[in-house]
Amino acid sequence: MRQIIDKLLPLIGLTILIILDCHAQWMHTNGVYRGSVETMAACGHDLYAGADTLFHTTDNGITWVSIGPNFRPVALAAVSKSSDSTIIFSCDLNIDYSSDNGADWAERGAPPNTSYDVTTVSGTKVFFGYNVFGVYGWGVIYTRDFGASWNGTPGPLDGGINCLTIGHTGSGDTDLFAGTTKGIYFSTDNGFDWTLQDTLSFNTMTVKGTKIFGGNSHGVFLSMDNGTTWLVVNNGLTDTIINAFAVRGRNIFAGTNGGVFMSTNNGTSWSPINEGLTDSVVYSLAVNDSFLFAGTDSTGVWRRPLSEIIPKVNVEWAAMTGWNLVSVPVKVSDYSRKTLFPD
Repeated sequence: MRQIIDKLLPLIGLTILIILDCHAQWMHTNGVYRGSVETMAACGHDLYAGADTLFHTTDNGITWVSIGPNFRPVALAAVSKSSDSTIIFSCDLNIDYSSDNGADWAERGAPPNTSYDVTTVSGTKVFFGYNVFGVYGWGVIYTRDFGASWNGTPGPLDGGINCLTIGHTGSGDTDLFAGTTKGIYFSTDNGFDWTLQDTLSFNTMTVKGTKIFGGNSHGVFLSMDNGTTWLVVNNGLTDTIINAFAVRGRNIFAGTNGGVFMSTNNGTSWSPINEGLTDSVVYSLAVNDSFLFAGTDSTGVWRRPLSEIIPKVNVEWAAMTGWNLVSVPVKVSDYSRKTLFPD
């Protein structure tokens, strides 16, 4: 009996890995059409995607509904106002607002005729940065009351803003990083005062704990000192044009002109996760519920279960002592431990 079990254990482990991996690939979602998907926003079970108009799904992309407004959304923000109310901000030359999932839209009092190109959210604060010289110079505006009023935060920004992200230094106000055409700026007071940290220019930025990631046409950069110094972390990337980031737990994802890549070690190494993804130009990424979503250049939105890719299933084989069979634990996505055979 013991000899039979010895022979079966490797076969069982191999079978588990084959079953887990055989369907591991991206799936195309239906309904998002009319242009490349350059922006997405998630809030609760709602996901929004901006193509030539705005689309909404409540079932993780199985069905999408076009909800307007009648212009191409350049930046999106979705904020939960209550347990059953989501506020959507969609912008181009104005900031438009909907409190009923896009059934009705209205302009929301921000300075008009300014190109609002980027946005980021911290709690109920919504920040917008603009890429032309506007009312507040090269500035950032924000609202803390769902668009009822706006605060301008000009600061010493120099150049149009390509990206905004929220920092985590623990100060009382919201920490912001702004990637501009002239460099990277840092603010610890909701964007009222800014400090130039470096002259690098990024297309996209994200924060993971105390680490800041920036991406441009030269790849991924990492800072661990609030943007003062940066390291190039491109090992494993076969395409270095970085368009978007997404973070889930210890994992960071990068959308590039050559597909999607994942790092589990803060960019020390990257692995492609492009099985089944036929449109390799990925402009936007979002994590919602248990899926990773990719907005592409010409084929809409794709999705992939996070359980397929974070982390890779790893079977640990234990030793046997005497006639007592030691449990064989399997690592699963929530790191709980299960046994194939009880003791």
